[in-house]
Amino acid sequence: MPNLNSNERKLNSLSMKRSIFRNGMILGLFAMVSTGLIVMTHLLTKDKIAKEIELSLVRQLTQMVPSEHYDNEVYLDCITVNDLNLLGSKEDQKVYRMRNEGNDFALMITTVAPDGYSGKIDIAVAVSSHGKILGANILTHQETPGLGDKIERNKSDWLTQFNGLSLKQLDKDKWQVKKDGGQFDGLTGATITPRAVVKAIYNTLLYIESHQQNLFNQVSNCSLPKDSNSGN
Repeated sequence: MPNLNSNERKLNSLSMKRSIFRNGMILGLFAMVSTGLIVMTHLLTKDKIAKEIELSLVRQLTQMVPSEHYDNEVYLDCITVNDLNLLGSKEDQKVYRMRNEGNDFALMITTVAPDGYSGKIDIAVAVSSHGKILGANILTHQETPGLGDKIERNKSDWLTQFNGLSLKQLDKDKWQVKKDGGQFDGLTGATITPRAVVKAIYNTLLYIESHQQNLFNQVSNCSLPKDSNSGN
């Protein structure tokens, strides 16, 4: 390979620096465009996603409480509440109120079981104005497929054992899985998951019992997604 004189070496070095600078500029511009597109996509879709989450909650409500039992717009009759000890999270939870001809009929409240096997389990519980459980649904979880995920309504009927129960019907020590001396069935191969859900539902009933009148009377204050009234 022929020797390069000093000028040739300088030219090659300068050319290499320009090439590195040009490639760096291209990569930087690409990163800026990609970030911009991600931000724009988020801004364009966040309201739609939030609305879909709200609508999903209301659809789950109809699985627990048939719509013929209430005549108000539950989607709009909503408040936010917060109780780390009984609702399992520092984040606000939502309470949807069901009414019939102006009379209080039931509440659906979101709650959290923070101590699931693989993390928190988000739950929705519907409770009548008399304190009886009308139904429960699992909203999100990360429990083990084939074991803990049997808490899902579409995987088993495990959640139905809560229907019709209230704090007045069961003593505190019965609000446990049978393995711990309580009334509730566990799941084969999974103990931590059902134990966490039973505890969360019991604590939710305690919260409702302590705040029921205020939960029905408080002015709606949920932040609703844009166009929530448009039906689009």
